Amino acid sequence: FLLGLARVHAAAGVLAEARRCFQQALESEPGNATVLQAWAGAEAQAGNASAARAKFRAAAQADPDMVATHVAWARFESRLGNE
Repeated sequence: FLLGLARVHAAAGVLAEARRCFQQALESEPGNATVLQAWAGAEAQAGNASAARAKFRAAAQADPDMVATHVAWARFESRLGNE
């Protein structure tokens, strides 16, 4: 529920609420790579590169086999010209 709500807030541009929901989701499920990746995407969309990288890194560490995280992170870096 919280992840979905966070995504809705992020899509609406209400990043403070999205962050609150992401944080609550992580408190319920610490180290959840899906939540961390979604949070990274929200930060990336908001133009917060350092926060996005930190969340992508945390997601990759939480679940190194989650290919979607690595692909999303690579696309993010590519959009910034970091190949």
